Amino acid sequence: SSLDVASTSHRRAFCYIEDAVELIARAAQSDQCAGKTLNIGNQDVELSIGELAEVILAVTGKKLRIAAGAEAAGSPSRRCPDMTLTTALTGYRPRVGLREGVERTYAWYRKNVFEGREVSAK
Repeated sequence: SSLDVASTSHRRAFCYIEDAVELIARAAQSDQCAGKTLNIGNQDVELSIGELAEVILAVTGKKLRIAAGAEAAGSPSRRCPDMTLTTALTGYRPRVGLREGVERTYAWYRKNVFEGREVSAK
């Protein structure tokens, strides 16, 4: 069985939500950040959509073949923030790596949605 994945060669950078919230909070509380345009993200975690699909399959234990689909119309081939200014002004670098972020996200969905233990499952 296969998993159709669009734009497998496109590259993206991913930032775990806890790291993004920490960056935003630090920027909001910093006088140095006032009036500045800052990127929020993680430039250290950039990979192709195809590689992301492989990580997701590994974390979920699914045995599927990735089938490269068509490129999404209008989608840029690369998105990765330059975090130089944000890191300098906030003193923070994201801490959660991609695999750990996918594992945490999958665990949350498994508990709260897939297994139906919480309100969000209804």
